[in-house]
Amino acid sequence: MEGGYGGHEGAARWWRSLLEFIPDYTLEVGEIEESGDGVLVKLEASGHGAASDAPLEETIWQAARWRDGKCVWWQICQTRDEALAALSARG
Repeated sequence: MEGGYGGHEGAARWWRSLLEFIPDYTLEVGEIEESGDGVLVKLEASGHGAASDAPLEETIWQAARWRDGKCVWWQICQTRDEALAALSARG
């Protein structure tokens, strides 16, 4: 998958692309931490590759900003520190 996803259609296209490769992809929320006007979310991802059935299990972090009850920006990172830096950079 490549980047450049924006808006509602971009988010929908991102999910379609992901589920094409990992059809049973699931996320479980582990922790939610407020940071200024954003949040850091620890997520446990799992699934299996569509072509190989290879298992996927990983911890990822999401940095997000909200406005008027809607998510207006988010980024997936490999570590909490990366997510915090991404959130700070969007300050």
